[in-house]
Parts: sequence; structure tokens; C-alpha cells
Amino acid sequence: TWTAPVGIYPTEVFPAGLQYQVTYRTLQNLSDVQTQTTNETILQINLSQNDVYIYSIAASIFNSNFGQTAVSTFATGTEDTTATTINSTAITVSFRQLQYCSADVTVQYDLAYAGVELDTTVRNVVFNITNQTTSGGSCEPQSVDLTGLEEYVNYMISLSVTITELGVNDLLIAEVMNETFQAVSAAPQNLTSENITSTSFCVTFIPPTNNTQNGQITSYTVTYQGELFNTTEYNTNVSVSSVVYPLTESSIVCLSDLEEYNNYDVSIRANNGAGEGDAATITVQTLETAPVAAPQNVNATSNTATTITVCFEFPEGSTQNGQLTSFNVTLVGTPFDTESQTISFNITSIEYPMNGSLCGDVTNLEEFNDYNITPVILINAAGSGPSSPSVQAQTLQAVSTAPQNLSSENITSTSFCVTFDPPSNITQNGQITSYTVTYQGELFNTTEYNTNVSVSSVVYPLTESSIVCLSDLEEYNNYDVSIRANNGA
Repeated sequence: TWTAPVGIYPTEVFPAGLQYQVTYRTLQNLSDVQTQTTNETILQINLSQNDVYIYSIAASIFNSNFGQTAVSTFATGTEDTTATTINSTAITVSFRQLQYCSADVTVQYDLAYAGVELDTTVRNVVFNITNQTTSGGSCEPQSVDLTGLEEYVNYMISLSVTITELGVNDLLIAEVMNETFQAVSAAPQNLTSENITSTSFCVTFIPPTNNTQNGQITSYTVTYQGELFNTTEYNTNVSVSSVVYPLTESSIVCLSDLEEYNNYDVSIRANNGAGEGDAATITVQTLETAPVAAPQNVNATSNTATTITVCFEFPEGSTQNGQLTSFNVTLVGTPFDTESQTISFNITSIEYPMNGSLCGDVTNLEEFNDYNITPVILINAAGSGPSSPSVQAQTLQAVSTAPQNLSSENITSTSFCVTFDPPSNITQNGQITSYTVTYQGELFNTTEYNTNVSVSSVVYPLTESSIVCLSDLEEYNNYDVSIRANNGA
């Protein structure tokens, strides 16, 4: 194709218009000149493959006397030029040589290639061929491997020749395009957790970098597994609606029905035509909620008169729902210490979940007193759990304080009686079973004597008064009398 020469050629003066003469010949046979004429500015010529042509175009307004010529060269390519993908990073280009392989000339081939959207820097493979023919005399087929390419990229490949001896310089003879295969993708990027609750969370992420997607990403495979509970591995897919390559849109996956206060290991892989890619990972911990189970196998024992030890076993770990920080013990006494009191015990262990058993000593209690312990409650940062069933315990007995209101009566020269009341209720510290009476004369009869006063009542605390009568005493003698209450201690 060409454009008309500059000038005005009115059809009323030159009704035939311009006529063009195209003359062409191959560089191999310059004497074989071919000529065609046309009144158009386009001409289709059927030529041989794999050859270089020199041609000229001249114009005439009288169908003769053609004027100055425009001269150029071009090369015909070959239908045998192909590009074959070997793998995701290599393409083989095959072609037949120009028809100069048997001539005494050197043909320099320049194979230029670049990606259409990615890997767009032009690279060249340049090589010379001289006198390479087959045994039949035809030109030797050639092939070149283009390696180090990017995965899943369309490459435009052009083949040009230079034949210095024939004055041919960088002449394009073929253009082909081919695409490298897909390869598994690199890992997604920028995994971030959000919208975290006690039983769910979401993870946002973006695709791998453009040049590491290695194919059209069609979906993501999300694998998640609990570390402490819910340790079964689960999979879910995240679809991709965009068909853009490389993919740029971010994605989100939300996981639910999870265990409270549990670490979840999440891995995400991009899927393309080559399969499942590399994994990106993130660990997300669900939030705490109040425990949902009460302490197990609660028991209470007393080892002293003022202390009760409360022990229990921790419930199953998945019901604790958080790091246990304390437990509360509520108790009320009978017949003393009747106001309800709650004692809080810190849990210093950072173990999670808590296993085994734990005890706490409730101190400063009343001696020989019944206590109803209800409930025992576990506590974490999110709140308190349910109550345990009630248990009972009794503090041990302790020695009683002294009887009260000692008074002498029925005094004679050789005898007298002493009446007395029990110690105050709260200081009896046990079931009074008897009294020990000790007496001794100051001037005469100075030997110390003991006698017991039994108690028939089993009421606790004891309220009834008692009396002891001593006889066979010395006349007009002072007697020192001491009375002690006896209980289980």
C-alpha cells in the first residue's frame, strides 16, 4: 500500500487518473524482474515464502513515462513459524530459515519477545546462521527456547533478519503470540482478622502479587483448625467473581460456630488452573464468655476448729470459655455465724484450660459449727459461671471457755455446794459432756481433789445450769474450787 504523490490531477484533464507501476524481484535473483500496474494505491502480490524482496513504485499520468520511484524492501515470512509452550516459564519458537541457507551469506536472526500485560520488557535472542541445509538441500528448520518467562503471560514474539551482504537490515519476517502455562500461585497477602466474637471472626486478605498469581485465580481454599478445642480440620471455599487477570480485588471469609476463647489456625490458598497454591497463615483467638459449667465434685472438709477446706474439680476445658481468674465460695453457719458470706479466691495459674482440682481454705470460722456451702462459682474476665450443688461441713471442736456465774450455797462446817452456768453459747466450742471440779483447802486438807459433774443434755449449745456439792471438809477452812467444761476437744 502507498499514498499518491503530492499534486493536483483533475479528472477533467486526466480522466484516466494516475497509474502506478510496481516492480519487484528477489535478492536471490535480481535479474528476474516482475512488474504489475494498477490504478489503485493497493496491490496484492502472491510471493514465495521465506524470501526477501526489493520493490519500487512509480506513478504516471499518461500511462507511460513513469516518474521517480519509491524503493523499499520486505520479507515474506513462513507459515511454519510457530510458538509452543513447554511449561509455565518457557516457550519454544520454531521456524524455517530464509532461502539463503545455501548462499555464501550470513543471516542474523533477532528473536524479540515481551509480555503483553506482564513482563513487558523486551528481550532479544540474536544468532547467526551460515550454510545450514538439510541433506536434501532445503533450509534446516530452527528452534529457540525462550526461558525465564513469567507464568500465564501472553508473549508477543517477532523474528527479524539482517543480511549485511545483501543490504538487508532488521527486516521483520514473522510474528507469533503464545501464552505460558499456569503454575500454582504464591500465597495471598495481608491477612487481617476482624469482627471477632466468642464464636466467630472474619479474615480479610488480598491476592498474591501480580507476577506471582501465575494464573487466573478462580477461588480460595480456607482451612481452619482449633488449637485447644474443635481440633478437626475444616475447609471452605471463597469464590472469586472477577475475571480480571491479574486479580486485584480483596476478599473476606467469615467463620462461625467456633469454640469460645480458642486459638484457630487459618490458612488460605489461591486456586488457579494449575491447582492449589502456597498457603498464607494467621492465628485468631475468639473472645471470652462466662463459663457455662459449674465446678465438679465439690467437697468440704474441716481440719481445724476455725477452717474449712473447699475443693473441686474443674469442668471440661471447652466449657470454661476463658482464662479462669478466681472462684467464689458462699457459706452460711448454723447455729452460729448465720449471716451469708462470700469469699473470693484468686486463681494464680495461667494454665488454659484449667485441669485437675483446686482447693481454698475458708478461715476465721466459728468452732464446732455447721456450714452450708453453696455455691462455688468459677469466674473469668467475661463473667461468672453457674453455681455448684451445695455441700455441708462442720468445723472441729476446740476447748471450751470457762463456766459462768459460780455461786456457793448450802454452806455448813464440813460441806457446801457450788452452782454454775455453762460458758456462753458461742464459746462452748463443742458439745459439753461433763465438768471437772477441782478443790483444795488453803489451811488444812490441802490435798487437791477432783470430781466430775455429768451432763445429761445433748443440746448444743448447752444452756442448763449445774451444781456440785462437796462434803467431808475441814471446819472453818477456805476451799479453792475450779470448774472446767469438757467437750470433744
